[in-house]
Amino acid sequence: MPLRINTKSHKQYNADAFTEVDYIDLIKIYNSLKDGMSKPEDWFDKEKKKTAKSNLSGLLKKRKKLIKKNLKSRIKRVI
Repeated sequence: MPLRINTKSHKQYNADAFTEVDYIDLIKIYNSLKDGMSKPEDWFDKEKKKTAKSNLSGLLKKRKKLIKKNLKSRIKRVI
């Protein structure tokens, strides 16, 4: 899979098509970030990972139901 660089201008570059001008632009972005003149959000799109969160949420809900079920069965045995 080729390396892709996503910026807010929606430009995507293949590593094979990367030129010296593109490299200079990245150096300018790096220097701006390093000097505190801009933030990463100013230059790069933030990837959202909703699938991982929703999957984890579902697993936690299932686990909670199993725990409740086990506790109820234990309480019935004691009583």
